[in-house]
Amino acid sequence: MIAALLVSLAALHTQAPVSDPQTLGWMDGFPPPEERTIRYPDGGFFDFPQLRWTVCHFDQLMPTRRTARGLGAPAPLPVSLRQDDIDAIEFTPMGADAPMSWRQSFDANYTDGIIVLHHGRVVYERYAGCLDEGGRHAAMSVTKSMVGLLAEVLVAEGVLDDSAPVTDYVPELAESAFGNATVRQVMDMTTSLDFNEDYSDPNADIFAHGAAGSALPKPADFEGPRTYYEFLQTVEPLGEPGVDFSYKTVNTDALGWIISRASGVALPDLLSERIWSRIGMDQDAYFTVDSIGTPFTGGGMSASLRDFARLGQLMLDEGRHEGEQIIPTAAVRSLAGGGDRTAFEAAGYTALEGWSYRGMWWVTHNAHGAYMARGVHGQAIYVDPTAQMVIVRFASHPNPFNAAIDPTSLPAYQAVAEYLMAAPEP
Repeated sequence: MIAALLVSLAALHTQAPVSDPQTLGWMDGFPPPEERTIRYPDGGFFDFPQLRWTVCHFDQLMPTRRTARGLGAPAPLPVSLRQDDIDAIEFTPMGADAPMSWRQSFDANYTDGIIVLHHGRVVYERYAGCLDEGGRHAAMSVTKSMVGLLAEVLVAEGVLDDSAPVTDYVPELAESAFGNATVRQVMDMTTSLDFNEDYSDPNADIFAHGAAGSALPKPADFEGPRTYYEFLQTVEPLGEPGVDFSYKTVNTDALGWIISRASGVALPDLLSERIWSRIGMDQDAYFTVDSIGTPFTGGGMSASLRDFARLGQLMLDEGRHEGEQIIPTAAVRSLAGGGDRTAFEAAGYTALEGWSYRGMWWVTHNAHGAYMARGVHGQAIYVDPTAQMVIVRFASHPNPFNAAIDPTSLPAYQAVAEYLMAAPEP
């Protein structure tokens, strides 16, 4: 049965229901049959369609470090569902002539879970694939925005000087491309690194970075870097820092190192202390780690959909939760205000004209002042202050690049915002 379904996938690559991991039966059984088994060591765990199972089960395949939710009761999320109404909302995808409904976009984006908050209330929630209300999902590069937020918090509190050289905190990076950069240039990814992050290129540096961070034993003749920290010390410069924005995951790994040095606390624990244990999260989150337990701060976090919705609401409320200032308002305003739009333009994101990047968040500069966290394969936290709306999406799209996903995502978010602003209160 599964062999026939996999043949169908080759012909129907864009149909999400065909690739549903429950339909394919990945890892079902004790043990699962060989043809339904997914293993970390063989590398196939991140291939499509296996990816659609793996994104909910990284902690089953790899070593992880916990970000604890604390011992308090979860904060309730009030519910006033408008499920059918929102499903029927139509928008026109970028570059298309025909409209698409919100419900159609759910499958078009291989969505595993999506939630919409309006004025702090859940107005829409749907799951599919590997995910349900009690599950956790890989955040991919949404992880970066959690790291950037912690950096902005430490800057606002005076613990971290964003104008200081990176080497003030991590002198081990002096001979690398980070040696001439400031902390802010790392935070805003204007460091100018010779680092290829093209996932379609099998020789890209991003795969060497992944090999360094793998917790698996290295071959006896292996001579490369064995940890994330060792890899960072090998990154070469491409030009002068501080000029153009260029998205490179290793910036966030460097920032995680800087944050831990400045605070004296491992980043997963700092995220727990400052945020995750203080706003009533449902579940612990976790980070994948390398062979010495260093968290992959560039993309290794997994969390629940509802907990990221709570995080988005914290951002919408400028750091306040139930009357308590959890994080400085200045930290939220710094990243929501955006960065250098001219520097961002140099990156050539045609679908993101007029956007900027600040504190590892993507800022639209649209009429609503929306900003977001973004990750490969369709992960997103979208915060719209004007509409008082938060959207969180987990997905397992076969194409990792947001450029393939934005046309059916960004117009959809705007359409829901406009609907909610016009709709009467329930």
